[in-house]
Amino acid sequence: MDFDLGSVSLMDLLLKNQIEGAKLSGSLRVERVYGKSSTTRSYATYPLQFMIPKKAIPSHIDAVLVYALTFGGGIVSGDCIFFELNVGADSTMMLLTQGFTNVYKSVEGKMSRQILKCSVESGGLLALLPDSVVCFATAKYSQVQSFNLAPDASLVLVDWLTSGRIARGEVWNFDYFKSTNHVYIQGDTPLLLDSVCLDDHLSPSVSERMGDYHVMAMIFIYGPRLTELRKLVQSNVEKLASGILNNRRSTSSLRGDQIQTPKQNPSAPAFLASCSTVGSMGDGLVVRAASTTTRLMYRFLREQLATLQPILGRFPYADN
Repeated sequence: MDFDLGSVSLMDLLLKNQIEGAKLSGSLRVERVYGKSSTTRSYATYPLQFMIPKKAIPSHIDAVLVYALTFGGGIVSGDCIFFELNVGADSTMMLLTQGFTNVYKSVEGKMSRQILKCSVESGGLLALLPDSVVCFATAKYSQVQSFNLAPDASLVLVDWLTSGRIARGEVWNFDYFKSTNHVYIQGDTPLLLDSVCLDDHLSPSVSERMGDYHVMAMIFIYGPRLTELRKLVQSNVEKLASGILNNRRSTSSLRGDQIQTPKQNPSAPAFLASCSTVGSMGDGLVVRAASTTTRLMYRFLREQLATLQPILGRFPYADN
């Protein structure tokens, strides 16, 4: 992919090193056709595949549901999957996966990569709600997701990771994981520049740093179509964080799931969450969470994102 450095945006400049040499695996566009969100372009090549079920959401819901799939159910060592999503003006796209994104073990030290480049035009909404990434033992994985939003576009993004194949005794046993999420307004104004890197070659190891927490997640909410959701989630997380702090001061009041505490640190709660606002008007929200079980994280996501149902036609993570 060639770049004219005199005309590209800041977003493209920061992505240049990631995209250079990567072949486009897929491209998908949703825009309004006869007053309804419709798929106007869908292209995918091995190992990527898009599935767009026609009857998965009620007919009165103005949204397109897309499943992003990979042959073999994961990303093989050395693979690079690069795809683009474009949401037209006043359109809605919901992107899901049919299960965990498995990252298979590294062969000869090769890195597995995934690059996602998104644009959302005026009044559009993109809901990126995948299941978690699961890195196998010795896996090396790098993920870059970049979003270019119109000033009045909306985005809800969930990016999360589990510790591995716990049933096989693989707990934070991968070699390297990095996830980068960049969100820009009109390509040049950074709204969110977020990166998480877990390198098992550093000391202490990833397993030692994570303790008994097996899941970590980041949720990002922005845009006028998600104002009520953002306010609700912010209020819920602030109350949860306050409750966790109070419970740590008085553990005798803990009930239900809250009595499940990490073995390495009995005073720590089974679920942690915090949030912060971004943007000049505080109209973006970043939520960070960690839990000792996948079940707890699924429940948190279901509860916090349930109000998306009238927009998307289904409850996020309801099948999990």
